[in-house]
Amino acid sequence: MPSSVSRFARRPVAVLGASGFLGGRIVAALAASGAHVSALARGTATSVVVPKNVRLVHGDIRRSSDVEEAVAGAETIFVLAGRSGASESFRDPHEDLDINVGGLLTLLQTLVAKGVRSKIVFPGSRLEYGSVESIPVSEDVQLRPNSPYAMHKALCEEYLRLYHSRFGIRYAIARLTNPYGPVTTTAWRGYNVINHFIARALASETIALYGDGSQLRDYIYVDDAIEALCCLADAPDPALTLNVGSGVGISMAEAAHTIVRICGSGRVASVDWPPEARSIETGDFVADIRKMREMGWEPKTSFEDGVRRTINAYQQSVA
Repeated sequence: MPSSVSRFARRPVAVLGASGFLGGRIVAALAASGAHVSALARGTATSVVVPKNVRLVHGDIRRSSDVEEAVAGAETIFVLAGRSGASESFRDPHEDLDINVGGLLTLLQTLVAKGVRSKIVFPGSRLEYGSVESIPVSEDVQLRPNSPYAMHKALCEEYLRLYHSRFGIRYAIARLTNPYGPVTTTAWRGYNVINHFIARALASETIALYGDGSQLRDYIYVDDAIEALCCLADAPDPALTLNVGSGVGISMAEAAHTIVRICGSGRVASVDWPPEARSIETGDFVADIRKMREMGWEPKTSFEDGVRRTINAYQQSVA
């Protein structure tokens, strides 16, 4: 069976957020598959690197003219632009709302105004669930977001449902767990906790764990996440919301020690919980991914293999 990404060969797609972790990676994957890719990147950033066969639009997802230019002719739109981070969203919730919700609304209004029938693929977050009573967590568990970021992700989902009901906009939502892996920029530390741990270990620095690090997380390798997004893009259901993760729980401590072992450098130390971090800690989380598996998608990369690939990519990027 061909991969979900390869099925996009010669098809027109748009990726909003080409300068981000997931956005940059999916642009590269789709371009390599032979898709006709249009990519929107924030502002006039010259650090954005895309393949030569990608049409790059420098702009802002909140500006309708930029969005209209980027999505023109696309049958599928991957919405990967926005701000991430629960703690950061408390520092400036208005900006988080403006970018993450306002950006999606700009896209939806643009599609409605132009009568465009593109399908939207949107990354939700496991943080929308908040603290859960048991794991694994299925899609029908009540959402209890405990940060502006998580609240805004949930609000985006509601807007997608509204615009589907009112205007027939098709969408697929992937409630992602904790993606990690190689990046297409030099900003390795800023994207996710695993990449941050790897960068610290390779620099022979200390990985600080809050408390004993026993809280479970569901980590998914970036290429598996991209396959899932492309699988959802081709799903026949016009309105779909599914979990996307590995389905495997790994403690923060186990993840950190695995990284140090594979890197052969760095160390792990426990530190007291910062009050800000403790206030938004959700506890254990592992996704129930049975519905994604029923669609024919399966996470293929073990945590150890994903860490090794990420380390190799990091070392090559700084060589």
